[in-house]
Amino acid sequence: MTSPDPDRLRYAQIAGAVARHALGWRLTADEEAVAVAELTEAAAGRADLLAERAGTALGFGADRPDTARYRQIAELCIAAGADQALIERWIKVGRDRAAAAAAIPYTGLPPGGLLLLLRSCSVAGLDERRRDPASVLRVADGGAHLAGAAGHPAEQVLPGGEPVRVSRQRFPIPGARLAG
Repeated sequence: MTSPDPDRLRYAQIAGAVARHALGWRLTADEEAVAVAELTEAAAGRADLLAERAGTALGFGADRPDTARYRQIAELCIAAGADQALIERWIKVGRDRAAAAAAIPYTGLPPGGLLLLLRSCSVAGLDERRRDPASVLRVADGGAHLAGAAGHPAEQVLPGGEPVRVSRQRFPIPGARLAG
């Protein structure tokens, strides 16, 4: 097994540090000083990696509703010593990444699909079997139905599935099987 690229690890440390501090609203002078100090330490003199993070943030966040947060990421990286001559190149990379992300169609489901959602969701107010009868998704006839819909008894709950709130519409789940 090869070891991870040290530059990518350093970049991840920079990205994590700036993400903790760039929340999209104005920081106090003390908060900004703490953020810049943490970023400077995370960068360990790598002005090129600070510039990469600043540029990709500016490019990726240019047309997003949370543009202010991405701008703040860039500002903090610049304050921590980003090489400003490199930022423009990374802005283009950020724009390309934003375009690639926008090209992925939105399905309304998490990347793993509905079954992943069923396994990973947790909803408060469940009974002792961790089920909320008003919102348990049932699978029958290759389709998903909201609990309480006519003809869908409790035995048809997906094994190990967690409750999830969905609309009362019926939609197919490819490869779905009945429990039991």
